[in-house]
Amino acid sequence: MVKIDAEGSEVDILTSINKKYFKYTDFVLEINSRSNAKKIFKLSKNYKFNIFSQKVSWNLIKSEKELPSHHTEGSIFISHDEKINWY
Repeated sequence: MVKIDAEGSEVDILTSINKKYFKYTDFVLEINSRSNAKKIFKLSKNYKFNIFSQKVSWNLIKSEKELPSHHTEGSIFISHDEKINWY
């Protein structure tokens, strides 16, 4: 698992990671802006990873609007897994 705390550079970091690592590495991060949320949502479709959002009680997101766009809306969890067990 990788925690990213990048103060707005989260998209740059995620896009610099080789696509193959998303199959077996989980990521936790905050999203700093609506623009970055859109880019991360698009990246999830291209790289085929799932996003779970604190904004929607850690559920798997179905739309870009379910992503936080500011740290006050919570973090996201990126995983190749289709569901997560917190317990």
